[in-house]
Amino acid sequence: MKKRVWIFSLALLALSVSAGAQDFSITIDGQKDAWYGQLTGPANGVVYLPSDAYLRDVGVPPDDNADVSATVWFSYDAEYLYCYAEVNDDVVAATNGSRFENDCVELKFDPDPAAGAGTATSNSRFTARGAADAENPAGVDNLNGSGHLEDASGSDWIPSDEDYARRITADGYAVEFRIPFDYINEPQDGRFMVARDVNAVFGLAINVGDNDAASRESMLQWSAGHHNDAHSNAALLGSATFLDNHMLRLEAVSPRDNSIVNENADEWYLLPTGVDDASVSPPGTFELLSNYPNPFNPSTRILYRSDRVEPVTLDVFSLTGGRVRRLVDGVPAAPGVHEAVWNGLNDAGETAASGTYIVRLTSPSRAASARITLVK
Repeated sequence: MKKRVWIFSLALLALSVSAGAQDFSITIDGQKDAWYGQLTGPANGVVYLPSDAYLRDVGVPPDDNADVSATVWFSYDAEYLYCYAEVNDDVVAATNGSRFENDCVELKFDPDPAAGAGTATSNSRFTARGAADAENPAGVDNLNGSGHLEDASGSDWIPSDEDYARRITADGYAVEFRIPFDYINEPQDGRFMVARDVNAVFGLAINVGDNDAASRESMLQWSAGHHNDAHSNAALLGSATFLDNHMLRLEAVSPRDNSIVNENADEWYLLPTGVDDASVSPPGTFELLSNYPNPFNPSTRILYRSDRVEPVTLDVFSLTGGRVRRLVDGVPAAPGVHEAVWNGLNDAGETAASGTYIVRLTSPSRAASARITLVK
């Protein structure tokens, strides 16, 4: 298994190099930087986490990729590790006072796999919603709420607004942040971040938590051991290798014990062919058609199309991600064009405010979205 992953990684890396490297430029603003566009897969720093990559020892399985899935890009310079993630999440929530219980992206680190006992990991967490938009602000983590990022003397890193950004999207949320290498250490175990030399290796795991109600229901993970114990057992982490051109090679093989290999790596973590988001369907097969009128008052007809018999759900969301109205609730749809009408009321029967809303069509395997505007 490890040999097959390695050969595939080299092939992707060769493809990237032949395409030519772009000038390195990262701005922490919650938007995908153009530089990331040249990354093709784990071989040079981007991994896809479908709903199938959920941890079997945490919560319940996700419903599908629309429920939760993610694409995560990495880069680095002499000072920082950079991360940008786009997460498909049908309900973006920060309802719990415990940080790990909310929608978030977590990174676990083994600063030096050749040192120490590896009985703990440095780690960082970033919550999908900020304190101003969270139902429980105590559960919002801005990268080091747990105090597990510290310098060689044991002093905690204190992130600033310049280190992170977040935004709600039509399909979920996006987060972007940077972490200074000088604070990725485990001083108590004699482990300090390896130098940023080409071919130097550190341990890494990626977690994506999903809270659809009051607590974490499931969690996706990229790692070697694929287990929740990755937070305390560094041998379960995958390998991150520094490459030229600010790129990282990501392998789901433990840098401490190469017998710990994620056998599902080829199936789970490769980007879907031709697209970054597996929930995107080919035009004309599963889509929202133009609603009319738009803008509208008091009601609008929403047309949607599916090419197969499958249950579909049609929801209206606010731009901040809260559901306003469910128009179709898991009703099996025959192939063809279908219609739903929104009369401008929310689920409680109250009149919605004027403004722009997101209409989202989902099935067990696909999703589509569009914007509509209510005016009064």
